[in-house]
Amino acid sequence: MADFLNDLPLSSRRRRDESTVGDRRAQVDALVQTARELIDSAPLAQRESLATAFLTSAGLEVDALVAGHSPRATTHEPSIRDLDRTLYTLLDLAEALDTDPEIDGLTTGAVALYRSGRVRYPQKAVVHGSTLRATDADWQIGYGPVLEGTALEIVRFFDGRGTWPAGTTPR
Repeated sequence: MADFLNDLPLSSRRRRDESTVGDRRAQVDALVQTARELIDSAPLAQRESLATAFLTSAGLEVDALVAGHSPRATTHEPSIRDLDRTLYTLLDLAEALDTDPEIDGLTTGAVALYRSGRVRYPQKAVVHGSTLRATDADWQIGYGPVLEGTALEIVRFFDGRGTWPAGTTPR
């Protein structure tokens, strides 16, 4: 067996608690916290409508931002689809407020990997056979010549919200 396989979750490496493998709660909570901060920085007249729009689009309870309730208390443990939806809803909110949110590299990497398997043809044609490397996060996906961009540029590209990052040349 290849050496790197010993370090994968649920592998034959030294035993430890792996009950949180695939658990997206902390990541979704961090995105909701970032949304709270963005909404709090918005003009007072816009806050309620921004909060409602964010929570509705992300599929979270309407009082999650206001009362500080955990978004995972809604119906189920968040999946990668929930993380994906929450991240892109946060990006919509940030765009409405003309800002770029700070998002953890593990979160953007997970969403980029998830999206890379579901990417539409125009995006697939650009990145096929390439390694996508986030310049501001510790992740890369794919095999082949390296294409670089910020983590947010890459996840926006996968959703069709932007073109490939300037300064890099896809194949």
